[in-house]
Amino acid sequence: MAIATFHPVLIHGRSAWDLGELPRDEYEERHRRVREVFEEHDVSACVVLGSTSTYANIAYLTGVRPGFMSSVMLVHLYHDTVLFAGLGGGRDLYHVRAVNFVDDVRYYASSAEGVRAVLAEWEATGGRLGVVGIRSAASFEVSARLQAGLDGFELVALDEAFFQLRRHKRPREIALLERSASIIEKARDAAVAEFDASGVPYRAALVAERTARTLGARDVRTLANVGDGPQLRPITGSSGSIAQHLVLHVGLERAGYWAETTVSYPRPTTAAPAVAAVAAMQAALRPGTSLGEVSEAALSQLDDSAVRSLVLEIGLGQGLGLGVEEELAIVPRSSARLEGGEVLSLRCVTGSTTAGWCADASTLEVTADGSRAILASWWA
Repeated sequence: MAIATFHPVLIHGRSAWDLGELPRDEYEERHRRVREVFEEHDVSACVVLGSTSTYANIAYLTGVRPGFMSSVMLVHLYHDTVLFAGLGGGRDLYHVRAVNFVDDVRYYASSAEGVRAVLAEWEATGGRLGVVGIRSAASFEVSARLQAGLDGFELVALDEAFFQLRRHKRPREIALLERSASIIEKARDAAVAEFDASGVPYRAALVAERTARTLGARDVRTLANVGDGPQLRPITGSSGSIAQHLVLHVGLERAGYWAETTVSYPRPTTAAPAVAAVAAMQAALRPGTSLGEVSEAALSQLDDSAVRSLVLEIGLGQGLGLGVEEELAIVPRSSARLEGGEVLSLRCVTGSTTAGWCADASTLEVTADGSRAILASWWA
């Protein structure tokens, strides 16, 4: 959904390292697993890029969700990990040092300069060098400068290997995802109560964000039916327009881990297909099932081709974790197969401005013999 790219310039909510939830031994274990990946791919070091919106790999090893457009981390098979806190100034240095696992936090005038300096300290002058995010998490300009400065190295893309580590959620990660889900459930319920009282989608969306932030969410993104047409829109300006129904999508992040939900209220007479589609996807979730098969389970509940097109345009869901949209997307013909320990967000939005909109959603963990609800459907 559009919420994946709709984020504020400054994310100003709660930002802290809760040692009770993610103690140092959690990050030590994650580093151990990453270094096993290095040995499997015959590399001794890796350059990891991230940004405000694509921070999963850096957060996985440090706990830091970068507050700047380009962030760099270097991991070595034997040396301590190095993290850059911003570029061209040390404004973020002390904050980043206080909220992350890595002790060696620096800043440089440019990413390329910093990477070359750290590799020189490690006496790494050539050979195989792992890279993550160099195409997906960095601008073309930053990526080009970095690659130009790594002449003499054989760059080995480890994006997929890092994702394979992140896709199977560890117990503490499941607990954090459940905590985010409990916050979004309360935010959703508060928004529905506000709409019941006022009939104004704009106010309901504001209440959802206020509730989520009060309960500890750092990043909160809302989309609602605040205008004409099928699109859900971000809350900008102000609007006291009363509507007959509320369609609200909320995404939030706490401690790096995301939750999202979509709800329509009150339940329209056209709700049955959307509810059935989400239920069919839930029933299909088990290890070995392809994401294409999960998609087909939902689409089999929708008879109208126009409705199917709209549902696919909005999206049926994706993986959740250290990102509002992980690499697992529920789309037709996807051959990617589910594995135990993954967490997926499911949704189905159907209807029209004349017949009324219906949205249903849930979040589930894939288990050894099926799935387990983390956030139950509103209509369940």
